[in-house]
Amino acid sequence: MGSSQSQLTAEELRDYRELTFLTKKEILHAFKRFKGIAVGEVLADKHARIPVKYIEQMPEFKCNPFRDRLLRVFSSCKDERMSFEDFLDLLSVLCEDAPVDVKAEYAFQIFDMDDDGVLGEDDLAEVIKRLTSWDSGCRLETPDVQRLIEQVLAEADLDRSGHMSLMEFQHCMLKNPDFARFSVETGVLVSPAMLLQQGKWQSSFSLRL
Repeated sequence: MGSSQSQLTAEELRDYRELTFLTKKEILHAFKRFKGIAVGEVLADKHARIPVKYIEQMPEFKCNPFRDRLLRVFSSCKDERMSFEDFLDLLSVLCEDAPVDVKAEYAFQIFDMDDDGVLGEDDLAEVIKRLTSWDSGCRLETPDVQRLIEQVLAEADLDRSGHMSLMEFQHCMLKNPDFARFSVETGVLVSPAMLLQQGKWQSSFSLRL
């Protein structure tokens, strides 16, 4: 079974169940997957922080244009590494049972490319660029990108400040089905990224416009 340093205790499992939106089975499978990414490090210390470049190679992340932002936002030390608890937080927020307001808060951070606490035109342009670059058939010309940014801000920028605050973003997510659908379909907000189904992890990073 391995040493106590490489296994989750009953107390840890109980705490993780209370602090996440995941089931015991999902937590155990998440730990198995995390341990499989860097076996030596995690076997030596289950609290090890492993390089995010290892996690980026997981099939569930490789095709996601926001993988760098996802892993940065959920890295508690912002050190290009993640602990199992960081990894578990990520899975918890992306699972189907997480409340929409929680998902919206983290989606906001992921879209906030310059980490300045608001979503401005540059942030939205980068989001659109990443989404459309993923599929060469969906690439937009600069005027189309600007027009889309203006439409988003016209809908979401309630105080006409020229950018979106977290509160405005959450308001649009909760009140506007079209805006919510946009965020869902980026694969960042509502789609469960990695849920345990029939013993396998399935990616739901849907990227459609």
